[in-house]
Amino acid sequence: MTDKDFSPYPEALELKQLGFQERCFGHYWENLFYFETTFNHPSTMPNSPESCLAPTYSQAFRWFRENYELDSEIYMNHEYGVKFYTYLILKLEKSVVSHKSGYSVKQNTYEEAELECLKNIIQIVKNDK
Repeated sequence: MTDKDFSPYPEALELKQLGFQERCFGHYWENLFYFETTFNHPSTMPNSPESCLAPTYSQAFRWFRENYELDSEIYMNHEYGVKFYTYLILKLEKSVVSHKSGYSVKQNTYEEAELECLKNIIQIVKNDK
């Protein structure tokens, strides 16, 4: 695992504000990333506005699926011989899957699309509150 596997600090702070409290292998303290060999439990984190857990992208996306019924998919596409990545966000509402967000602006890498998708899901949840 590398720090690229974890949600960036601004998004990790947003997740904290939305109620994310899962055990994680990483945490942030004032924008500095710390990797642990054991899980950080939310109760062991300093109660500070600058500190937060650092979930992996997988943990963050799973948390949104389980808590907000928001699912996402990252796609590799290509057009005119140029490869790019996009994403789609879906929401289960009243037993019907609804299209919550269209394809993203084309991203050059999977990681860029993944980050934009996470930002968009966070915004959707914040707007629905």
